[in-house]
Amino acid sequence: MSVTERLRFLVAFRPAIMSPFLAVRMAATFDQISNGRIILNVVTYTK
Repeated sequence: MSVTERLRFLVAFRPAIMSPFLAVRMAATFDQISNGRIILNVVTYTK
């Protein structure tokens, strides 16, 4: 039986769209649920 051992979730986040405080709280909750398997990508867009 095959078992995935190292699956991680990459979540992209744009500070201009969502409050950074809310994003960090959401990420912390997801991190707890997934046992520390979240990676955040902060997307900054400058023109």
